[in-house]
Amino acid sequence: MLLSMTGQGLAMVSQAGHTVQAEVRSVNNRFLKVSVRCGELFNELAPRIERVVQAHVRRGTLNLNLRVTAGGLESAYRLNREVIAGYQRQLREIRNESEDSNSADLLAAVLTLPGVTDEGGGNRDQVEALWPSMEAAVLQAIKQFNDMRAIEGQAMHRDLTQNLEIMTSRLQEIERRAPVVSQVYQQRILERIQQLMTAVSGPDNHGLPQVAWTVDLMREVAVYADRCDFSEEVVRLRSHLDQFRKLLDDSESQGRKMDFLIQEMVRETNTIGSKGNDAEIAVHVVELKTCIERMREMVQNVE
Repeated sequence: MLLSMTGQGLAMVSQAGHTVQAEVRSVNNRFLKVSVRCGELFNELAPRIERVVQAHVRRGTLNLNLRVTAGGLESAYRLNREVIAGYQRQLREIRNESEDSNSADLLAAVLTLPGVTDEGGGNRDQVEALWPSMEAAVLQAIKQFNDMRAIEGQAMHRDLTQNLEIMTSRLQEIERRAPVVSQVYQQRILERIQQLMTAVSGPDNHGLPQVAWTVDLMREVAVYADRCDFSEEVVRLRSHLDQFRKLLDDSESQGRKMDFLIQEMVRETNTIGSKGNDAEIAVHVVELKTCIERMREMVQNVE
């Protein structure tokens, strides 16, 4: 089952006077990168949240935002008066040196400085009590997120299957044309050699008789014609297509393996194009490359 690496999920859980809202968004990435934003009060729970995500998502850059509204949490923060007083003393010195200052702006700046706020003594117990609701909200958001990715994956499955069918058809045409290309190429070389031999009389430059020279040329023609044989590349490319079909129907999304097979398809197709010095085969190779490029762009978004 294919899964897209892009998607979105939103969930809300309300229990016992508190509400937890979780939102998941993701874009494609070769690896899994999880970014959790849950507020300073719940930072100690971020590793747990990441583990929940990692159990259900394997690739992509995932952003998870958590908002918690609960009664009593507003009393969890205390202003550290000593730290604020220290900041104010330094700011007064700066203010005395500058005529342009605004006390309201300075106070707002002080409140954002590190160490200004402290967590209340009972805060840890309150946060721990909220964890079941937070976990439930994250799981619900991830389920919605995965459902959305699965729907997009079905569309990708159909498109990739269509491209595979086109490639299979083009490969069959190339395979049908291959023996003709080899024969035509060999015959063309032989005709040119015969024309040259007709124009040459007597021994060649190495003192060899014309018969020996002819045998050597025939041997070279046979060797070169064998080098132009791309039947192995056709067999390997067909094998890659079969493997790709199996990955499409696998129970898990196999984006990395698909990406590897795409690279192998490119290599075999390029070799067929370079060996098959034929106009008809060149048309089929162009179509193969077009399909592979479409598949490559799509596979980049498969988990």
